[in-house]
Amino acid sequence: MISKDTVSLCVPITAKNFDELKENIQEVLDNGISLIEFRRDYLQNSKQEDIVYTFLSDIIDKVNIIFTFRDQSEGGQTVINEDDRFKSMSKAIETGCVSYLDIEEKAVKRFLNNIKPELLKDIKLIVSAHDFNSTPEEDKIISQLEKNDQYGDILKVAYKINSEQDLKKLYRAARDYHKRCNKPMIIIGMGELGKDTRIYPEFLHSNLTFTPLEEETSSAPGQLSYYTISNLRKSLYEKEKTCILNRPHGFWEDDNR
Repeated sequence: MISKDTVSLCVPITAKNFDELKENIQEVLDNGISLIEFRRDYLQNSKQEDIVYTFLSDIIDKVNIIFTFRDQSEGGQTVINEDDRFKSMSKAIETGCVSYLDIEEKAVKRFLNNIKPELLKDIKLIVSAHDFNSTPEEDKIISQLEKNDQYGDILKVAYKINSEQDLKKLYRAARDYHKRCNKPMIIIGMGELGKDTRIYPEFLHSNLTFTPLEEETSSAPGQLSYYTISNLRKSLYEKEKTCILNRPHGFWEDDNR
């Protein structure tokens, strides 16, 4: 479960077909992994949708499932019109293979207007926003979190980190919004310079990190494998979390202090 008091490791499943999905899920179950993200937009054969959704509904008592059918403008892998995307998302919910539903903030209001509210009564909404090119200023990050907060049970933002200044901005925005938010947050720094935020998401007051079974099957830049993250986090705690904190004194403070 995703909660404000813990950090969850979530394995994104980017299977292109049903056979690949079954192999991925078997590895997940064999390793006792409790949370996955199924990326519907990676499924190449839409005719397999029904069998995939039924299969996932059969294992949802063993593993929590974040269902994501990402819009192409925010990293999605499928070209599809919004009505058809919403229909697929609704079908997944009706089939019973959704614990959490991830949807972009720019689309959430339209989606909620097109689905029966009772279908969502047992599902937590992750309202998200992504920028694969840059990190905005702190006030823009906070403004985005506020928008996500209007509809989301869980708030997610992911930004490309191009400099240590970007890392500072994301840290400060996450720190400030955490003080007034009682919901879980997923705050991600993408890219090489953001990798520390994936190893120790607590530093950004983030409650989840995405960890693919193999880095070759990652769903976003900078993701490290489940096994790498697990080992690094064990080592990190033994070393008193020195990984991301290993910066000069005052590095994380506001520049005008």
